[in-house]
Amino acid sequence: MFNLLSVSFYHNGFAFFSIIVSILIAFIFSWFLYNKDIQKKSENYVFFRFTAILRFLSVAIIIFLIFNFSFKVEDKKILKPVIVVGIDNSKSMKLKDNNVKEKIEKNIKDIQNQLKDDYELKIYSFGNTIEDADSINFNENYTDIYSFLKYSYESFEELNLGAIIMATDGIYSKNANPLMIAQNHNIPVYNIAYGDTTVLKDLKIKQVRHNKTVLLNNYFPLECNVIADKLKGKTTTLTIEVNGKIIETKELVIKGDNYIDFQNFSIQAKEKGNLFVKISVNPIEGEISTDNNYYAFNINVIDDKKKVLLLYNSPHPDVSAIKQAVKVSDEFSIDEYSYNDFQQDFSKYNIIILHQLPSNTVNVSMMAKVLNNNIPKLFINGLQTDISQFNKLNTGTTISDFNNSFNEVSPTYNNAFALFTPNEDIQTITTKFPPLIIPYGRYTSSSSSENLFYQKIGQVNTSFPLISFNSNLTSKYAVIFGEGIWRWRVYNYLLKENNDLFDELIVKILKYLSTKEEKSKFQISLNETLSEEDNVIFNAELYNDSYEMINEPDVSLNITDKDNKSYNFVFSKNNKSYLLNAGKFTLGNYTYNASVKLGNAVYQKKGIFSILPINYEALNTIADHQLLNNISLKTNGLMTTNVDNIESIITNIKQKKEITSISFFNNKILSLINLKFIMYIIILLLAIEWGIRKYFGRR
Repeated sequence: MFNLLSVSFYHNGFAFFSIIVSILIAFIFSWFLYNKDIQKKSENYVFFRFTAILRFLSVAIIIFLIFNFSFKVEDKKILKPVIVVGIDNSKSMKLKDNNVKEKIEKNIKDIQNQLKDDYELKIYSFGNTIEDADSINFNENYTDIYSFLKYSYESFEELNLGAIIMATDGIYSKNANPLMIAQNHNIPVYNIAYGDTTVLKDLKIKQVRHNKTVLLNNYFPLECNVIADKLKGKTTTLTIEVNGKIIETKELVIKGDNYIDFQNFSIQAKEKGNLFVKISVNPIEGEISTDNNYYAFNINVIDDKKKVLLLYNSPHPDVSAIKQAVKVSDEFSIDEYSYNDFQQDFSKYNIIILHQLPSNTVNVSMMAKVLNNNIPKLFINGLQTDISQFNKLNTGTTISDFNNSFNEVSPTYNNAFALFTPNEDIQTITTKFPPLIIPYGRYTSSSSSENLFYQKIGQVNTSFPLISFNSNLTSKYAVIFGEGIWRWRVYNYLLKENNDLFDELIVKILKYLSTKEEKSKFQISLNETLSEEDNVIFNAELYNDSYEMINEPDVSLNITDKDNKSYNFVFSKNNKSYLLNAGKFTLGNYTYNASVKLGNAVYQKKGIFSILPINYEALNTIADHQLLNNISLKTNGLMTTNVDNIESIITNIKQKKEITSISFFNNKILSLINLKFIMYIIILLLAIEWGIRKYFGRR
């Protein structure tokens, strides 16, 4: 973007008359002062003419200032079209081409040489994240084309985004189908199609289906597909391991070049806690990749399902959405009733969800039995909620100035939220969720409240809670302050073709509510399921007899792998707590034992964490040029498979008349009296005049 300035004289209404008067007064003043000296035509009369001109200019400028003359400055800005270039930095890019880096660098150089003068180039790499394309190493474990396109549109569409160029194989392993977002924008997408669509020798485990949570000693189904390409007549062995122990093996004979073998097993959950399960097939010589010969996952084994009671004031789509989300989980069972129809015992439930209760027809006194217990509760407010009754519940938040009006608000994620860790995708997707309908008023939260989402009213972010949590000595509470969360579940499906993010959010809320706070003096917390690229981070807290947090004693930690190899650590002291970043670990299950000595007592905490593989890029080794071509066709772009010569793309961009610079104007009115340099000019003119007059003996 560059600027062109044009300046025109602007007046405040006196126009031509004001200018003439100013010049006339300045001329008369100078004439009376210097007329005699000029008429004498002495040897110095030339200097007096000059001083007369100086006086004329200084007086004229002063009068202009008195009349408050102004200038109109027209600032013309020319905005070059932006071309965003995205380089796929994932592992699949180098799977079949060892020279891919050199080819990519040549592509970038060609684009820069031919487009940099007439277009503004923005070059990025994308994989799991979007980065400046300073270092391309093709080591990313995911490919998220959708997020790259979304970033391009949101960042540059209002800055004259002309086109998007992607160098990718089309294999996406994270987020939604990129065609879904590309076809909704009138921006051409050009694709340099890397990778090979040829089917090569490969053996892989795909489409593994299993429960996430099972009951202790129950059998759970395990299903998977063994897929083999171009390996007809070969044999392999399928192995299932649980916590490092082989529990089943099976010989497989590959009967065709496009072979798919569905396998089904039933495995007993014999241990409580995390089970680390690994399915693998022995590699066969000549495979394009062996990274997809295995699949590993965790299964949480519990004693019993926790029971959820959902009570509602009247039927509502929110009730169905919550019920469906809970049913997906293996950790919870749910019963739903209209409040007036429920006649059972509350004590058998672990959590109670109250939808739009208390209401105008069901007040707090009528709800004494359900409220006067220590069972954790989730309140969902709405149009039917009696706000004055709700304010009596001690949930940590009250709503004042409510006059029976309602507002539509959107969620804004609270980055400081620490009670549990939502899926990183839910943190971003919720910005696009439909608004909830909430009671309009002033929300006041106690210092003990934790907010997962804040309210966003229109384009204004507020500090009012949308989903909040609170606890006391006897119970926990959560509040969703508006109705309409069923729309969130629908939107989740529209974007992702599943409801997983919404269901996971509801289940995590319930898991937090149902988890009993540990009151022991020594506490350890960590994420028990991580990937190979994650650092294993431990947090520890130590309390004295007065239950005050302290961190004077050292806390030691021992981690042991499946081969009984030990790793020893000492926690760092962080304010009043402890922190340890143990770094990255390889695939498998690990046990840990943390210990600390406080006075004469020694406290210990033991547990297990699991490291799962990231082999998403290896699951699909065949480039998806069909997807890339569809994206280009839908957006009026172009795809080329000739990665060594992308002249066709560059030429097409240059020929598109709609990809052009745009100009716009900013007009500013500048008053002379506000220009400091005008005063310096007046002083300079008068100083020169005074000096000349002084030199020739005039006062």
